[in-house]
Amino acid sequence: MLNRYKGKLFGLALCVGLFGNNAFAESADSLSNKIDLANPEKNSFKLSLKNTILRKIDIKSLKSDSTEEKFGYQKGKKLGLFAEDLVVSGTVRFITIFRNMTDVYPDMLTAKKNLSFVDYPLGGAAIAQGAYPTLELNLASKVSQRMDFNVGYSFAYFFRGNQDNDASRYISSIQNLRFGANFHTSIGKFTVNAGQILPLKMSKFTLGQTIYRDDYFDRLPWDWYRNSFLRYDEYYSLKVNMGGFNESRALFSGIILSGNILPLGVSVTTFAGRTSLTSPYNAGSTGFPGILYGGRVEKSVFTKKVNGKIGSNNYLRKGYSALVDGLKDNNSMFTVDADFKFKGLKIVSEIGYSRINNRFIKNDGIGTQVRVDFDKTYLPLPIFLDFYYIQSNFANYDGGVLNTNRNLRQGGSATGIADDPTVFTNLNQEVSQYANNRIGAIFKTNARIAKKLSIDFGYAASQEIVNINDSVVSMQHRVNSFSRSRFNQWKMNTGPYNQVRSIFRRTIENVAITNPNTDHKKGFNTVEAMVMYKSKLLARDLVIMSYHTYGSTQEKFSLIPTWDKQTTYFNQFYNENTIAYKFAKKLMAVADYSIELAKGGMNTRLAENGKPLDQFGKSIGIGLDYDFMKTGGLHLRHKWFSHQDKNFVLDKFKGQETYVELKIFF
Repeated sequence: MLNRYKGKLFGLALCVGLFGNNAFAESADSLSNKIDLANPEKNSFKLSLKNTILRKIDIKSLKSDSTEEKFGYQKGKKLGLFAEDLVVSGTVRFITIFRNMTDVYPDMLTAKKNLSFVDYPLGGAAIAQGAYPTLELNLASKVSQRMDFNVGYSFAYFFRGNQDNDASRYISSIQNLRFGANFHTSIGKFTVNAGQILPLKMSKFTLGQTIYRDDYFDRLPWDWYRNSFLRYDEYYSLKVNMGGFNESRALFSGIILSGNILPLGVSVTTFAGRTSLTSPYNAGSTGFPGILYGGRVEKSVFTKKVNGKIGSNNYLRKGYSALVDGLKDNNSMFTVDADFKFKGLKIVSEIGYSRINNRFIKNDGIGTQVRVDFDKTYLPLPIFLDFYYIQSNFANYDGGVLNTNRNLRQGGSATGIADDPTVFTNLNQEVSQYANNRIGAIFKTNARIAKKLSIDFGYAASQEIVNINDSVVSMQHRVNSFSRSRFNQWKMNTGPYNQVRSIFRRTIENVAITNPNTDHKKGFNTVEAMVMYKSKLLARDLVIMSYHTYGSTQEKFSLIPTWDKQTTYFNQFYNENTIAYKFAKKLMAVADYSIELAKGGMNTRLAENGKPLDQFGKSIGIGLDYDFMKTGGLHLRHKWFSHQDKNFVLDKFKGQETYVELKIFF
């Protein structure tokens, strides 16, 4: 049949060719000789066909000559990306903070009445925003079916300077430009990211961030919620603390290569560059900016009885103590972690080895943790049990473990210990936080009663492995944490008695020990409870939250918190009560009342009246959130706050603070 069609087509083409030669290839004279004047109707077909075809050829020629391709096209194909191919997204954040105080610390950097337009006005250009820029911009596009990319940019201005010295031109160094691309292949997806700032995580021990609990009243720079009340609704329903994409991730600058090989169930990540804690903190002229590189290989595990993953992590930081002395300043860590889920049971574990090699120490250490989660398959309540053993020299300041080793300094060993915000000497940490030079256990559970009442409970007990410092213990101030951190921002050994350390959005107070005993291995205990209730008031949603925590630090290990002033270094109690009420479609009100009590033991520094510290702090706050559009909101907060120590009489402050935040997503 195919040959038959070929023959017909060939014959048709031959006829058309012959007819064309007779009808059009001849000259006008020869053609006129063939016209039969006696029978004009015989000539009409030839002339009509000739005119029609010529007319079509002429029109086609005119179209070909007059039509030009659109700009950016070649042979109908795009030569690049057009504006409509780009997806632009980002965030704009403006904040104004006014503080009016009657009692202040004598070394407070700002005036009693202070107006600022950034989180930390005197933190310097690079950290004025507390690492959160005014503008975040991202451009994404799909180059082809197998490749897409995005370019990000962040900008911050710290609103300081004067016209005399042109200081107002200074722009924050948080001008982050980053690029990312995804390549989709038949065997998997491969990604390249370069620039800054790039959130990066490997495992809890190696590369991440320590997770802190933030209060529920203050607005947070990384708050991603478009709907203001949804923030509190998810506190209640999901039982999660606030935190953005960067939560539990290190802020990295450099290049990251990653790939997911689907047939093998293997993913690989490699990186080279620096983190926000690798660069020198206060020794820019002498410290050597070390380079950080490493990687992770992860294998997924999926069978009928188990689902999870296992991975290996390598962290290497290399540098020198100074530009000229040639002394090494290296820190390395290698770990293996696993995460397996069985029916009714989940096991998460990590074990590793670390080495520190700098001008202070050349030593190594090991660390391990095992967490077992039981759901309600076998138990009436979910139970979470966590055990860890982490030696002092198992340390790096980029991981999710609080560092208590004074021989490892942020930005390198050139950083002075008084200026290092990453060293927490004998800190009584929050539940779920790890610290090195500790052996400890964590217990957590939760329950829901009558569908509306939710209760969470957590308990942690730990002891130092070796008594390496018997001069101070540390406690975190929870009430007015953000306000306090702005008094003398990013400074250590401040306050009327030179014992307060200010870090990002919180402060740590050192409590001096007066009867050191190297035989003591200090014990740390913390109890936390969270009660949440959701209901309706006048047919509008209402969420009530009450958070309680109590902790103690004492001379030796104890199963429960202690109260004995002769053996206890300090006790601390914190209570936070928050109410969120959505009284209109676009309006939400929030109110807060928080208190903190801290009492020292007789074996700590005593005041002039012979008594230890006895502190009381409080905060009363009200706020209003207005969601004026689906992707934007205006947020108002005002609070009255105070702090006073009955015995250390100079340790007091009192004032008010108002701040307004405008946040728009696009």
